Amino acid sequence: MNTEHHIPGNYRVLRKATRSVRIKIRNDLTVDITVPFNFSEKHILEIIAKKKKWIDRHLEIFSKRKKIFALKENELVLFGELFEFAHRPELRRKTIIDRESRRIESGNDILADAKSKYGFYKKLASEYISKKAEAAAKEHGFSFNRLFIRSQKTKWGTCSSAKNISFNWRLVICPEYVCDYLIIHELVHTEIMNHSKKYWERVGLLFPEYKKAKKWLDDNSYAVHRI
Repeated sequence: MNTEHHIPGNYRVLRKATRSVRIKIRNDLTVDITVPFNFSEKHILEIIAKKKKWIDRHLEIFSKRKKIFALKENELVLFGELFEFAHRPELRRKTIIDRESRRIESGNDILADAKSKYGFYKKLASEYISKKAEAAAKEHGFSFNRLFIRSQKTKWGTCSSAKNISFNWRLVICPEYVCDYLIIHELVHTEIMNHSKKYWERVGLLFPEYKKAKKWLDDNSYAVHRI
């Protein structure tokens, strides 16, 4: 039997009340193909064959993006890069982060368990993001009421009508420019509480690379939220 005549195992066929066919590559390298209810397997295979080059190209791109999150036992992802971790009890409660050599040394065994690891990330996020937000607000003339570091499952940041802003602690895992973008994103919301053309023009004026940052989040959010 020729397995080429069967839908690959990493494909998920979703039958819906639709007239069009949609193909979506997920960060876990699953290919979702949405088709009308009456599509036969033969018809689906014909579509897969027609789109094979496009699908293979995007699977390769997504596979490369996943590599940064393929951690060894003594590694952490920080600021979008891999850092080597060394437990040094003599440092007691002190933690040293050397961004140049991408090395973290701490008196606490950060990688002892999930609680220790997330505790490290959240503490760093509170200091790192707060400092950045205050500096950006001062530089661009914004003001906010309170700042919170949260563990949202899907959102990266929010801004309330009372000008309270919050950020996901996982931003310390992302490249620094992504964190900078999210801060500008929420600061602009303190004055424009929508995503209108005027809003994006203001964001673009203050952070011209915002589309690059948005794309990084679109491409990597799945992996970041599973660290």
